[in-house]
Amino acid sequence: MALRSIIILALTFVSLNIFAQGKPKEGSAPRANIYLIEGDSENLITHLKKNKENKIRVKLEGGIENVKHTMYVTSKHASIKPDPKVENQYIIIPKEENVEIIVDIKTEEDYNQIQMVDKNGKQKKEVVKTLTPKTYMVGYEKVKVN
Repeated sequence: MALRSIIILALTFVSLNIFAQGKPKEGSAPRANIYLIEGDSENLITHLKKNKENKIRVKLEGGIENVKHTMYVTSKHASIKPDPKVENQYIIIPKEENVEIIVDIKTEEDYNQIQMVDKNGKQKKEVVKTLTPKTYMVGYEKVKVN
């Protein structure tokens, strides 16, 4: 009796595990929001301080944050390096009066961009497109330096 229960539980666990691995991640259009950290407050970025280290945090939204990925934050007009103490936080030092910040995501698994559609009075998910594993630009901000 106990052996039979163990076999049934093992088969159930294996089948659930296989199902969970095969289902692609899904959500709305992927995007990144960039926040400027000043003291204890965190606000959407509107400016940077001239000749100083500015701390920014990048937050992914739309469901892509649940996909295995690597994030790249770059700029031609500023020096950007990751903050070793905090994940998804960066130290940026502007070099020019206007700074463009670009956020790229390199995904490692499929991601379905979906939208809710009304069909016969019922809300159903509809796949807009499938994003295969590659690099996508998910964020861009152009800010002034004060």
